[in-house]
Amino acid sequence: MAGQHATLITEVPARRGQIITWSGTPRARYQPIFTAERDMVLDHAHVRYRVAEGGALTLLIGKASSTTGPSSATAITSTADINTTVNTNYGMSLVTSKGVPSENIIPAGSTVYAFYSGVPATADDLVITLRVSDRLN
Repeated sequence: MAGQHATLITEVPARRGQIITWSGTPRARYQPIFTAERDMVLDHAHVRYRVAEGGALTLLIGKASSTTGPSSATAITSTADINTTVNTNYGMSLVTSKGVPSENIIPAGSTVYAFYSGVPATADDLVITLRVSDRLN
């Protein structure tokens, strides 16, 4: 039409999102949650449990490359206390540097673990929920 300019529209690749949930009774210091099949970004993490530990126990989410074991993993979230109010969702902050997530990129082949500060004894009905998306370069 006269007097109008065409607007350039560019398509931006969409990021595929995915919710990953692990639930069960933890009885080991390192609990594998999933192995990334492609490069991913951790967007959010929270934990919920029905039975508290009864003693001091914390949990954090970490990642280990395909060539290292869980003891060499890098933390990607803050810790959550598994000895507070039950049946409550506890959000876990992403590890940041200068206010920007710095460790939330999960390379393909890496395994994401739940790391406990000790071996859980009584914690039960634990649910860990992670929201991840594709890493776009």
